[in-house]
Amino acid sequence: MSQHALSIQNKRTDFTKDDILNIATSMQCKNAGLILEEIHESVSCWKQLADETNVSEKIRDDIAKTHLFLQ
Repeated sequence: MSQHALSIQNKRTDFTKDDILNIATSMQCKNAGLILEEIHESVSCWKQLADETNVSEKIRDDIAKTHLFLQ
């Protein structure tokens, strides 16, 4: 898997939850904090979901390496 090409507030790495929330505020996104929490919970379950759906270990682990967990 290749690395993402996302740029947030002129950064390509080391995004923070505040970076995302600042963008959400500027876009008048309601419930951004709750949305981020739901995404975090979903991504945190990736390996279990992948195992339950018979995704190969290599692909499961390659995808897991691309997940970003915001601070």
